[in-house]
Amino acid sequence: MHHRYRYCGLILDSELALPELAAMPCADSAADIRIVLEDVPPTLARARSRRTTCELGKGEALWRLEGVARYLVRDGGREIAVEPAGGAEAAAVRLFLLHPVFTLACILRGDWLLEASAVGVCGRAVALAGPSGSGKSTLAGALAARGHALLADGLLRVSAAADAGGAVLLAHPQAPWLLLWPDTLDQAAFGGLERGAAARESLHLRRCLHPAAPAPLPLSRIALLHEQRGDDLELFAADRKRGFRGFDGIGRLTAGIELGRVSGDCVGHLSWAAQIAARVPVERLDLPWGWDHLEACVDRLEAWCRS
Repeated sequence: MHHRYRYCGLILDSELALPELAAMPCADSAADIRIVLEDVPPTLARARSRRTTCELGKGEALWRLEGVARYLVRDGGREIAVEPAGGAEAAAVRLFLLHPVFTLACILRGDWLLEASAVGVCGRAVALAGPSGSGKSTLAGALAARGHALLADGLLRVSAAADAGGAVLLAHPQAPWLLLWPDTLDQAAFGGLERGAAARESLHLRRCLHPAAPAPLPLSRIALLHEQRGDDLELFAADRKRGFRGFDGIGRLTAGIELGRVSGDCVGHLSWAAQIAARVPVERLDLPWGWDHLEACVDRLEAWCRS
């Protein structure tokens, strides 16, 4: 049985059911990525680079995790073969498929992906990019709870609008949920978010259901966040830096950049970063962490998004 979903603006035709995603009619349009269930070899015959979890070849990649699954990305990222391990937790198989393996497929396809969350404000997309622990999901959830359209949580696909000569970049909706830790849900009052199931049995991270924007929005600005340490949200500094600094920040937050370093080929990532930074204002936001000041922080962040 085949299932049809839309994820990060791409149509997935999958033999594996993905209940985390909203289903769409199978005859709606041609699939961008096919997902099949079949045996996957333990290694790539012609790998250019090998690591514990990943092997990269020309137009193909193998990603594997003991006790979960092996995934073979082939045909230039247009097909993913999945072989779950015996007794593997189904939620874990899907969890890794929807991020590292999907990222591999997009890299091979030549798509632009940012490690970012995003919301729609006044009809335009604002991306919150940063490393793990920088508060992307928390801030996106807080803005979504205030009525702003949710676009992405952690993985943002960007494309050039065909009818604007490449000058306008579009931010595509990822999925109708945010991944949040229980302490975040306990500390922050996120109205309208439905606590869903854990991402996997051994991980307390939960999928909190929230409708995603129905269509891509023009990307108007990108905030670069740093890892949150300390407990003071009184400081909020918007340092408008473009050119090399913006390019450097976006380059480091391009999804899959580590895989590019492993393979020795970062040209694609550098090209994405340069083109994004040239079209969209990139600003570094200093948002030290602290639950007691979260509401005031979101007030100021919302004002920044609207400015």
